[in-house]
Amino acid sequence: MHWFGHVVFPDCKDATELKALTMTALAATCEPRVSYEVDVAAVDGGAGVRLGDGVAVIDSSRSPAWHLRARCARRVRELGEGAPSVRLTLGTV
Repeated sequence: MHWFGHVVFPDCKDATELKALTMTALAATCEPRVSYEVDVAAVDGGAGVRLGDGVAVIDSSRSPAWHLRARCARRVRELGEGAPSVRLTLGTV
């Protein structure tokens, strides 16, 4: 048996409530806490991604690949030579 952490609910006396609290804590623990900096060109249809929008992320640099949902936490439009570029910060945190 492997332990990756533990959670304690000292005020919980009911078994049904304990199971619900445990399942909620497990769901929060199973979601990786990551953030990605990407060019909008790397996001399928990214031109329409606004702050707070949910985006599906596939991180193929991991083995096996991570499939997760992330939110657009930051959007920066950079003006310079050539066409303007847009960078997004996507995160699960």
